[in-house]
Amino acid sequence: MTVKEIGFEEAIETWQVDEFETLVNPHRDVGPTWLHQISSSMVRDAPDFGEIAGLVATRLDGAVACAHNLPFQHRMIMCSRCGDSWMAKRRSATPVCDNCKGT
Repeated sequence: MTVKEIGFEEAIETWQVDEFETLVNPHRDVGPTWLHQISSSMVRDAPDFGEIAGLVATRLDGAVACAHNLPFQHRMIMCSRCGDSWMAKRRSATPVCDNCKGT
């Protein structure tokens, strides 16, 4: 399983004030296109997760996360070095968990 698309909206009460959405290049097979409707050609020129991880972490820092399947999606946002889940532990906007900092 890989991240192929990420998006979020910022809202104040019921008003949407900002949004972000991008396809993500997983640099491997995109899996069952029939399920998620994202093809390899669609992600070919998209940024990889490492390129947007800092932005995602900064935007989600202190936010209340709501998602269709948050436990699954949280597992998909992992440290780019060791695979540990870094969103819950992060101290700075980097795609690296505390265990890997400085290595």
